Amino acid sequence: MRDVGDALPAGIDRVVFWTAGKDPAIVRLANASARREASARREAIVFVAGSAPAAEGVEISPAELYVWPGDEDRLKLAFLTGG
Repeated sequence: MRDVGDALPAGIDRVVFWTAGKDPAIVRLANASARREASARREAIVFVAGSAPAAEGVEISPAELYVWPGDEDRLKLAFLTGG
């Protein structure tokens, strides 16, 4: 079993954290993963929240942070273009 601090395997393009409500455990997991990926100069973490308050405390680039359903088009575009 991999630890949350482990880097993602090379073949993984994206990891999506999706939460409908405020979930501190998901936020901690996403933040730990994002810090590790930042040190590797990779942006593979995407965080989707069901509301703006659910995204509070998320330490991820604003470009990788989405609030559903308001950012639906932006999220689709990100996955279609790979960025």
